[in-house]
Amino acid sequence: MRIALFVALLVAPVVVLGQGPIDIGTRRELFVDGHLIDKLVGAQRRMHETVAREIAVVHDAPWEGAGSGYHSVIHDGNVYRIYHCGSKLGV
Repeated sequence: MRIALFVALLVAPVVVLGQGPIDIGTRRELFVDGHLIDKLVGAQRRMHETVAREIAVVHDAPWEGAGSGYHSVIHDGNVYRIYHCGSKLGV
């Protein structure tokens, strides 16, 4: 089993690299790793540190429950809407 895993880890990068370019069409992609980037010329990929600011979203209404699974922000005309999934954990 360990030998099969070792071989898979050695072969996987070769298989991925051998597939050629990934066609993303016209969709936008967030470049947080090198998966979709062949090379950077005259540019660099840099992650910025977070900056603590005021609290933007508070979940303290009784109907929101004890947890929140995710947030979705949607640009709707001139308005930004945020949706989230609350849950009643432990009930």
